[in-house]
Amino acid sequence: MIPEQPKEDDTFQKAMAFIDPSHTLVLGTEAYDSIRDMILGWIDQCGPNDTLDMAKKGAVHLDMWLKCS
Repeated sequence: MIPEQPKEDDTFQKAMAFIDPSHTLVLGTEAYDSIRDMILGWIDQCGPNDTLDMAKKGAVHLDMWLKCS
């Protein structure tokens, strides 16, 4: 039997938790939309496990980017 894959919403929420743990991104803003689109692209192209790995590794860089914008 094939193990069940995490749902896209679950993966997205977990990735956002790594990238924006303090919930500073505001839904509907350009910054939020940009990060959302990037994560959804990762999910489509790489799958849930690689997406979460990339979110963990990229969180530091994205945090610096958010502070500068």
